[in-house]
Amino acid sequence: MKKVIFITLITLLCGCTEISYQRESVAITFGTPLVTKSATEVTTSSMNEFLVWGYKNNINGVFLHNEPVTKSSTIGAWNYENKAYWDLGSSFYFTAIAPKSNAWSYEAPTTTTPGKLYIYNGCSINFGELDLVYADATVTVDDDFIQSPQPVSFSFKHLLARVMLTFKNSVTSS
Repeated sequence: MKKVIFITLITLLCGCTEISYQRESVAITFGTPLVTKSATEVTTSSMNEFLVWGYKNNINGVFLHNEPVTKSSTIGAWNYENKAYWDLGSSFYFTAIAPKSNAWSYEAPTTTTPGKLYIYNGCSINFGELDLVYADATVTVDDDFIQSPQPVSFSFKHLLARVMLTFKNSVTSS
């Protein structure tokens, strides 16, 4: 009898090898953004915040809308308030824009229209103050990804750039 109970116990303990992941166990994180070089002020080191829109499986599955992602005091860490989680077997699409400003707005895409970025004329900003950068990323969550999740990586590109030319007249009046 003891032998049967022992074998049953071993079978119960070792028989289930499938690993299941709880939705809450694997949070979506964001990595340090890469900003392409330009003659502007927004760089990887100067960026402290960007806004994120996130979609799951299709454009109608919006789970992040205008979500501020801010640089943490921990090197390489970025935080956001409304935590979202990876779902196994899903595809995630992200749009990120920086800096946060009243000089622009973003209209998220729908199934019938693409996303639209509006830049407002006459805002209360000084000439050359706004350096607008944009990035997108796609992540497909499969078994390999969920076992070793990586932060969403953005490579920002400049949409607006200030180019300042200075001319010096070296011709004398004579």
